Amino acid sequence: MVTPLCQRRASPLRASAALVAALILVPAAGLAELRLTDAAGRQVVLPEPARHLALSEADLILSLALITPDPVTPVAAWGSPHRLDPGIRDALAARFPDLAAIPEAGSATPSDYAVEAVVALEPDLAVIRVFDPAWQQVEARLTAADIPLIYLEGPETADLPPAEQISFAVELLGDAIGAGDRARDYTGFVRDHYARIAELVAGVGMRPAVLVDGHATPDCCWVPGRDNRLGQLVEFAGGEIVGSEMVTGYAGQLAPEYLLAADPQVMIATGGPHLARSGGLVMGLDIAPEDAARSLQAVIDGSARAELRAVQDERAHGLLHLLTITPLDVLAVELFAGWIHPEIADQLDPAATLAEINARFMPITLNGALWTDLPETE
Repeated sequence: MVTPLCQRRASPLRASAALVAALILVPAAGLAELRLTDAAGRQVVLPEPARHLALSEADLILSLALITPDPVTPVAAWGSPHRLDPGIRDALAARFPDLAAIPEAGSATPSDYAVEAVVALEPDLAVIRVFDPAWQQVEARLTAADIPLIYLEGPETADLPPAEQISFAVELLGDAIGAGDRARDYTGFVRDHYARIAELVAGVGMRPAVLVDGHATPDCCWVPGRDNRLGQLVEFAGGEIVGSEMVTGYAGQLAPEYLLAADPQVMIATGGPHLARSGGLVMGLDIAPEDAARSLQAVIDGSARAELRAVQDERAHGLLHLLTITPLDVLAVELFAGWIHPEIADQLDPAATLAEINARFMPITLNGALWTDLPETE
């Protein structure tokens, strides 16, 4: 359950992500002033670490969960809570019952962001995941109310390698809430894994053709454009995305004829629990692994996908889309590398990586159908 916000009363960056924040002591006032530089290149000053956050989207609670033992208490409001995986929401609510009372800040889009209601809550900081010029009107209204705002992803980080993009975002958030050390503990873990994957991929040479089927449903097939993070992760893992050169925006649909002519060697579909109602790829913490595998098969059957070499060679795979848009993307990259290059798969262990994330960083256990393959044939 989400409490409507109106019912609650107020109570050069590319050099290194380490430059994300500077801590300046102000002895006269006895305060630790934080000077941050966000992903839009904006200088943001906080009088002290933020304790009450307005999150543009509920998925950002996963970033908090990786760097603080209690990710719920700091959240003053969040946008689009319905987009959070129900299994993650339920696991967090079981550990932190106050989650049910977090007010909803409208949608995760600038046009539907509940600015006035957020202002009434008087958060210390508004956190926006991705910069978009449309957010600047929201930014101006929050600034007028003396509520600072940071962008975790934006033009200043867009050209960084994937590991540095996510590290910048995690470290910026960590510095903003006084959890910089924990944030750097996680980003060190991420950088080490990315470096190992890059080393393995560099030794394989060929880049197989990959169908990247985002939010897969029977309506085949939507592929990422060049600036889409999902596509960047697949390319980092050594794949050549089929059709991305045809996409002018964030994502685009391929004609079946084009797809069949390209005949990719590997298929990677993403999905989530919300796709159950449209017959799509159903993944998530509350989803049984065998159900996820069957949903992957169902998405393939009856579409042009069934004729692809990737499917016939049993090289079709599925992934929870959430893994590609959060700091858990290190799992996605490790899976992608093994699927795209089976010859290095025995040197990768995404299950062990997940187990370490659960043991070292998460206050809840991430399990269930986070990734899947086609059902085993009898």
